[in-house]
Amino acid sequence: MKFLTTIRKIFKRSIRHDSTIVIYSLIIAILLWFIVSIKIYPETPKMIREVPITIDLTGTTAAENNLKVVSHDIEKVNIQIQGNRSQVGNLKASDITAMAVVENVVKPGEYKLDINVTSKDGINFEVKSIFPENISVIFDVYETREFVVDAQAPNVTIEKDLYKGELTCTPDTIKITGPKSQLDKIDKCVALAENKLTLDNSHTLRTSEIKLYNKTGGPVDKTFFNMETVEFTVDIPVYMKKELKLNYTLQNVPSYFDSSVLKFELSPEMITVAAPKGSLLDQKNLNVGYISLSDIDLTKSFNFDINLPSNYQNLSNTTRVTAKLMNENLAKRTITVNSSEFKIINEPSSNEFNILTNTLTFDVIGPEEDIQNITERDVVVEIDLMDEKIQSDSFSKEVSIILPNHKKVWALGKQTVALEINKNAGESARVTP
Repeated sequence: MKFLTTIRKIFKRSIRHDSTIVIYSLIIAILLWFIVSIKIYPETPKMIREVPITIDLTGTTAAENNLKVVSHDIEKVNIQIQGNRSQVGNLKASDITAMAVVENVVKPGEYKLDINVTSKDGINFEVKSIFPENISVIFDVYETREFVVDAQAPNVTIEKDLYKGELTCTPDTIKITGPKSQLDKIDKCVALAENKLTLDNSHTLRTSEIKLYNKTGGPVDKTFFNMETVEFTVDIPVYMKKELKLNYTLQNVPSYFDSSVLKFELSPEMITVAAPKGSLLDQKNLNVGYISLSDIDLTKSFNFDINLPSNYQNLSNTTRVTAKLMNENLAKRTITVNSSEFKIINEPSSNEFNILTNTLTFDVIGPEEDIQNITERDVVVEIDLMDEKIQSDSFSKEVSIILPNHKKVWALGKQTVALEINKNAGESARVTP
C-alpha cells in the first residue's frame, strides 16, 4: 500500500507539467492502437527477403531420366506473405522453404519452373507475391569421359642453338565427370606448368593445374566438372640442333673403278636434326643408302627414306631424298662379248665346266671418249664359282663385267650365263695317248 501511495504522489506531481502529459498521452495512444489493431486487424502482411531456393529431384521424371541440375539463374527470392500477426510477425528467411516445382522435365534443356513457398514449422500464411516469380534451370545427363592430356610450359625458354622438343606428360589422360552438353565443348586438355626457367638440358616439372579449351582455342569453364586430382609429370626434352649433309655409298664397285666420274645431285642436300645434347658434336654427314654401280643408268634416279635413331628428330620434316645422276659428260653404248672373253675363276678341282652361253650383249656407260674406244677384248666376263653350291649338271650364274683398262666405265644391269658340268673331262683324263 505504501508503494502504491508513493507512485500516486509521483504521478500527481508529474502531470502538473505539460511535457509529461504529452509523453503519457503518446504511450497511452500506442497501447490503444496496439489493442485495437489486434482485435480489429488480426492479419498483417510481411516481406521476407533472400529466402534460399531448394531444387529437389527425388521422385521426379527428371530423376527417372538420369537428369541432374547443371545450373540455375537465381539463388534466393523475396516473398510477400500475409497471415496472423502473432504467427508471421517473427518469421525469418530461415523459417521459410522456397521449393522449385520440378514438373514435366523429361529431357536435357532449360526449363522455367514455378516456386512453391511454405513454412518449415507448419505456420499458415498466404503468399501474396514472389520475386522473381520463377527460376530458370538447366538440366542435363551427367557422364564421365577420359581425355588425352597435352603438356604446356609457356614460361620455359632454352639457351641459344638448342632445340626444345615436344613436351609430354605422365599420366597422359584424365577422367572428367560433368553435363554431356558441357563435356561436348572440350576439345583439348592441357597440363599447365607455369614455372619460369631457362634450360640448357632436358628437365622435368610437376603440376596439378589443368586447363580446358574448346575447338576455337577459347577456355571452357571448369565449374561444371568434377575432375580427378592428379599430379602430372611434364618432361621437357632439350636437344642439340645441327645441319647434316646427306650422302650415299656406292656398292659392288670394282677396285680399279674411278668413282669420281659419278656425281649425284641430292634433293634435299641437307637436313636439320635435333638429338640429345652432345651426340652430334662430331657428326657432319648422314648416309641415306646404297647405290649399286650396275644399277646406275643415265636417266635413273634413286629414292631413299631418311631414317634417324629413335632419339633424334628430323626438324626439316623431309622424309625422302632423291639422288639424280649428273650425266652431262656421260654416254651409253651397247657392246657384245663372245664367250672367248668369259673367264671362270675359283673353279672347284672336282669338276670342269662348259660355258653354254655364246655371247653377252649389254650397255656400258662412261665418258664418251672412253666408251667409243672399247672393244670386246677390253671386257672381261668373270664367272666366280667360289662357294657355289652346284645342285644340278647345268645351272645359271651371275657374272661380273670388268673393264680394267677403262677405269671410268661400268656395265649396266645384271648379266647371267649358263654353265654345265663337263662329264667327259674325267674320261679324257683316263685315256692314254
